[in-house]
Amino acid sequence: MIGLPAATLVAQHLGWRASFWMVSIFGLLSLIGVATLVPAQRTGAGFDVRGGLRVFRSGRLWATLAANALALAAFLGIFSYISPLLTDVAGFSPAAVPFLQFLYGFGCIAGIAVGGKFADRRPHASLYLSLVVSVVVLAGFALALHSQVATVILFLAFGFVAFGANPAMTSRAMTLAGDSPLGASANTSAFNIGIAIGPWLGGLAIDAGYGFVAPVWIGVALARGESDRRPVRRPGGTSPEPDFDHLRCPCPDERRKCSMKVGIALPATADAVGNSKNAVDLLIDRGTLVLPAVRHRASGSPSGSTS
Repeated sequence: MIGLPAATLVAQHLGWRASFWMVSIFGLLSLIGVATLVPAQRTGAGFDVRGGLRVFRSGRLWATLAANALALAAFLGIFSYISPLLTDVAGFSPAAVPFLQFLYGFGCIAGIAVGGKFADRRPHASLYLSLVVSVVVLAGFALALHSQVATVILFLAFGFVAFGANPAMTSRAMTLAGDSPLGASANTSAFNIGIAIGPWLGGLAIDAGYGFVAPVWIGVALARGESDRRPVRRPGGTSPEPDFDHLRCPCPDERRKCSMKVGIALPATADAVGNSKNAVDLLIDRGTLVLPAVRHRASGSPSGSTS
């Protein structure tokens, strides 16, 4: 929200190399801060590389990683050329670009806050809804670039949908990756691949003479293809992939914490804990999964109400 407009101001007055030097200096300061202030932690047991690689046998994980890469390519392919879009096409002065980028950053913060809450409760709906809305917003942005008022409004919406989709995309990849750190890190790699592919495709279109609006339409096409994806269903109609919906708190009062297992709901009281023998329950707070899980260990026969 602040860094990008500041870098743009520095580049406009001191040249583009100065903005890179500014980022390098802040990166060095961050490195020094982490090295001196973050406490050291002991590593646990050795990592089973072969076991961690098993997660990549999942076709759904590969499809999700590819989809996340395409989504980032759509958004970053547009944003990489946002300055000429705003000045050469929309007609804004170069001095107005940092302020418009600040507005975009505000939309990003709002989008990731709203998208994160929605993804906690309805991850699949959040993912597909955000991508469908992205198609509408990006297409509207391409068509409205000759109107400065509409451009400002849709640029704010662009930031909202670009970052609003991130929580759902990340949670989907993390769910499919399970406890494999390699699968989880592959999602970050997919994002970086998309960040590289998007500007490259946009540059090819611009170099071919299609103008600065071409990357926007490429982003629309990428987001459109991504929004057509649907979760694969079994013949019985159930989804084969994990979903967070069944982990929502079953209590009438969502302010009360519950201990849950799949199919079993136990109020987090002393009696319930006493009746939960050697159970590893998921702690649900206000409908959101909280990690790490809590282990209850007590004597007695298991009991609970079937949800």
